[in-house]
Amino acid sequence: MTVYELCTKLPAIDVLRSRCQALAVLERIIDRGEPSYVYTTTWGDGEALRRGPYDGDPDGTAMLEILLDDIVEQDLEFADDYYEMETNRASVEDIVRHRPLTDAVVQALNPGITVADLRDDLAVIGYPTLGGMSGLHRS
Repeated sequence: MTVYELCTKLPAIDVLRSRCQALAVLERIIDRGEPSYVYTTTWGDGEALRRGPYDGDPDGTAMLEILLDDIVEQDLEFADDYYEMETNRASVEDIVRHRPLTDAVVQALNPGITVADLRDDLAVIGYPTLGGMSGLHRS
């Protein structure tokens, strides 16, 4: 698929924004190293998602195809292949549906962190938390 074909298949902006935020949050929870998916509300006039590293895909289409379909299934497959781990489906679904994060959801994906550990990342991504950014919930 070319980048032009991919663009014609992308979902509506609000769905795309939601998926990009969910991917960025999932990435920050599962892998606390250098993120592959980065989303921020501070780039330019609108929101943006960056996918890296950029090896072997000069036009970016392969890296963006995840945004076309059910990102729950695609994220589960990605985690299984890339991290060699089975991911908690219910937690991934909660994040993709933009349910406010709780420690229970976060720790089902990465037992070593809490919502409080993600405070700065969630603020940059613009992902919802219980009580807003100032009232992060601990379960």
